[in-house]
Amino acid sequence: GQWPRRENKKDRFPNYLDHLMPEDDPLATRTLFVGNLELNITDDEMKRIFGRYGELVDIDIKRPPPNTGNAFSFIRFANLDQSALAKRELSGQYIGKFQCKIGYGKVHATTKVWVGGLGDWCSTEMLEREFDRFGAMGKIEYEKGDTEAKIQYESIDAATAAVNEMRGFPLGGSEKRIKMDFADVPNMEPTKGYQGSDFDPNIARGRGGRGLHRGGGERGRG
Repeated sequence: GQWPRRENKKDRFPNYLDHLMPEDDPLATRTLFVGNLELNITDDEMKRIFGRYGELVDIDIKRPPPNTGNAFSFIRFANLDQSALAKRELSGQYIGKFQCKIGYGKVHATTKVWVGGLGDWCSTEMLEREFDRFGAMGKIEYEKGDTEAKIQYESIDAATAAVNEMRGFPLGGSEKRIKMDFADVPNMEPTKGYQGSDFDPNIARGRGGRGLHRGGGERGRG
């Protein structure tokens, strides 16, 4: 393996080195959760490290009170290709003194969807044909040859159905399966959560924890 195996660390955050392809990962989204950071880490350091992988839209570092564990952060990229690359390359790497643990942040549903994995074989007509079954559509943002498109729906329900049902769809044939996520819309609330069965607030703060609980009792703190 690439990393020295640390059995004790591995158990506390079981999935941080498992990287499903975004085409197959229902948790994959453009926001990352980054746990086990130094308390004094700055936005600039995070920008320098994560900015290599794409365009950073938002960085939100959470610092718990002194002596209660390590800092953690939510980082939103412009799209899922960038977040998936950063997750794959950086999870388990040392940022300062600690090995960071990266998962996806909470999926933030909007009325606009992002479609990735496209190529010269794609057209606006093809997108319209495949995506209009989910509900009333507005504008399709796609230029011939682009690797990504954005599609506006009139409702979040329609957009959510499109994201869930079209993920991994072989739009351009069996070798050309697409990636799905939501896209930003104006005046969006920033994402403030982490999803995935391996999260517990104690783990985010580097203090161990029980593994599969979502840590209901901890929510009011931090």
